[in-house]
Amino acid sequence: MSKAFLCAACSAPLDPAHVEGTIVRCAYCRVAQPSPFAPRNVLASLAPRAGWRVYESRTREQGDELLVQTEPREDTYFTSLESHGTFDDFEATIALRLLWGDLETSRVTLMLRKGASGHYAAHLSTIGTFSLQLVTGTEPRVLVPWAASDAVRREPGALNELRVRAEGDRLSMFLNGRSVIALRDATYRHGSIALASYSKVPMAYAVRRAEITGLDAPHAIDVRGAPVPGALPQFLHAPPGQGVEVTLTWTGANKIAVIKAIREITGLGLADAKRLVESTPARVGDAASIADANRWIAHLAAQGARAERSQRAQK
Repeated sequence: MSKAFLCAACSAPLDPAHVEGTIVRCAYCRVAQPSPFAPRNVLASLAPRAGWRVYESRTREQGDELLVQTEPREDTYFTSLESHGTFDDFEATIALRLLWGDLETSRVTLMLRKGASGHYAAHLSTIGTFSLQLVTGTEPRVLVPWAASDAVRREPGALNELRVRAEGDRLSMFLNGRSVIALRDATYRHGSIALASYSKVPMAYAVRRAEITGLDAPHAIDVRGAPVPGALPQFLHAPPGQGVEVTLTWTGANKIAVIKAIREITGLGLADAKRLVESTPARVGDAASIADANRWIAHLAAQGARAERSQRAQK
């Protein structure tokens, strides 16, 4: 039996017959969202709905690759790609070539389940070593120390494929198809996915392929211009401390639209809604169900913001 993917806005089953390129449109609420039925390739289109946000100030297309060049900055990771959605379970694949950097500090990092409180970091260095860390705040905790694998192609400019699978508390990492990490950790259960790099010298790498395959429906998606189904006040009344908590994690560029969306979701006055948005990351409220939380998140995503949900225990 094939896996059923659900609409992030209304939780109805998505139909693969309604896939349009990298987008699938819900047959019930008509909200367009990144298709979970097939991997999404950033090189196919740089449009927001391709599944990735591309930081164009650091990237440019070169043939069939995306060239990323960064300058060193102390203790700073440079993000080149970030998913528009947040995911519970997913498989992310990056095929890239490390072009230049140094042998001690230069690395590319796939940030997994990235949220306001932290993320997992899967590293691949210029000398072909790898590691997995848990980042909480600014302090990383090593889950798998730096190690070498003969699966990595170490020739200058060689193409390597880094694939990570997150399913429940199981995290797996593959290099060129070979399993190098398999462990369990339940610290983070959902978040966005980002490709970043760190180096103390100028660094460059080329991305040949960047794909996200959702093993579950995304929480937050890019649905700019798409209508949000239903009247928002219908799902404003979850009892405090129960249901599904929604947190605003990023406001985007259109703060006025986000403030308006917060007022529609919460019923807050203008001053309180403005204060909430300006204190991001901030708790929006408790939705009565996952479906309602997804509607809030989709409504905020439509304004260019980003939000996450977490299940609260019933008292």
